This record gives sequence, structure tokens and C-alpha cells, in this order.
Amino acid sequence: MTEKAATMKFDGKTVIVTGGAKGIGRVYSAAFAERGASVCVADIDEGALRQTSEEIGKLGGRCHCVRTDVSDPDSVEKMVRSCDSSLGPPDVLVNNAAYFSTIARRPWNEVPADEWRKALDVNVVGMWLCCRAAFPYMKQRGRGKIVNISSGTALGSPSPGFIHYVTSKGAVISFTRALAREVGEYNVNVNTVTPGLVATEATVANYPKDTFLRSRERRCLKRDLVPADLVGAVLFLASEESDFVTGQIINVDGGSIMV
Repeated sequence: MTEKAATMKFDGKTVIVTGGAKGIGRVYSAAFAERGASVCVADIDEGALRQTSEEIGKLGGRCHCVRTDVSDPDSVEKMVRSCDSSLGPPDVLVNNAAYFSTIARRPWNEVPADEWRKALDVNVVGMWLCCRAAFPYMKQRGRGKIVNISSGTALGSPSPGFIHYVTSKGAVISFTRALAREVGEYNVNVNTVTPGLVATEATVANYPKDTFLRSRERRCLKRDLVPADLVGAVLFLASEESDFVTGQIINVDGGSIMV
């Protein structure tokens, strides 16, 4: 833990992380738990939920794992109620769940309609449903932090073959700005993190090696972006140190895109 990160404590806070049992989401969940938060890990993968629960337990953290389909309104409402009854009302919501790793690259006019719908249902509608379910708890207490995970692909020159994913992640940015206007009077902050291409198990397995080489060449910082690199931005936006920051983008990509 860096000295700067050590100042961002979450003792007494309840944090929901969607898609929080695998990949980057698991790193977020563990980071909050290490810093004292009670973490509600929401994910559709039950096996990954069990594993994450065990890992956070070994860290001495407190977590509650809930199988959740963020595109299903009933599932989302149940998750937030379960979080409240098990850990307490949510202080922080990290909208990390996304439809991405299983997407096959295709020309824009060959994308099946059901894939378009799934990208929007998970990446946009799911985010809205989670915000809608968590907001009443934040409003009642007069504070809250919402961190939406978008993607750097919505800021720069998008990679061909993922038009529905790119479209959905662009919508995350617009949604963040609009929601920040809607909920600011209740002292709820809404911000976005836009990661570059992250070297996770899934991306390393599914992407050609030269993809990561090209990404490194475009960056000011000449190395791969790994999940731990995103933790500081997410923690900052979830912490009291960002209390006057809302409607903003923090781009984490080593200087490939400058906004």
C-alpha cells in the first residue's frame, strides 16, 4: 500500500462492487476490504463469488456476496436490499459489471441484434438499475459516491469490431454527467474512470500479443496497464478526498489518451 493510498480509509463504509468477483472487479473488492470497508460483492458467477469471499476473509475483511444479474431489475433490487440487511446501507457504488470479454470481433453491420441488446442491457441499463436501487439509501443519509467504469475506447480512436461495446461505454460517460446533475443536490457524487487496455487473464488469453505491444508504444509510460493501476483512481473517487469532484472523468492509461 502506498502512503497516499493509506490515507484513503473506508472504516465504517459499505461499498457495492458489481462484477466484483472476477478480474479487475475482484481487485477493487479486495482493495476496499483491505482499507476497512464492508464490501458487497455482486456478480453473476457463483463460483467466483465463493472464491472472492474466501480471499477477502483471509485478508481479514468483511464481505457479503450476492449472485446478481445487473440487467435484471428484480435481481438488482434484491442485491441492494441484501447488502443493506447484511452490511448496512451502501455508501459507495462501483458500477464495474460489463459485457466485454466474450464479445467476438465483427464488422459493425454483422453484429447480431441480441449482442447489441446485451451490451446495452449490461453496460448501460444495468448501471442505471444499480444507481436507481442504491440512490434512495444515499439520499436518505445525505451522501454517497457512485463510480462508473467506462473505457478509454470511448475517448480515443476506437478499435474496429467492437462498435456495440464502444457505444455502450460512451453512454456511460454521458450517463455519469447527466446523473451528477440530477443527484448533486443530495450530496451524491458521480464520476467515471476510463481504463485503457488492461492486461487481465481474460485479455491476455484472448488478445494477440502484438495488441499489448502497440498499446505500450502509444503510452508515455512504457509498460502494460494492470488491474492494480486502476485502484488509486477508484479509491479516490469513492473516498472523502473527492467530496467536491463530480461529473468528471479520470482516464487511467499511462498517457495514451490525454483528456
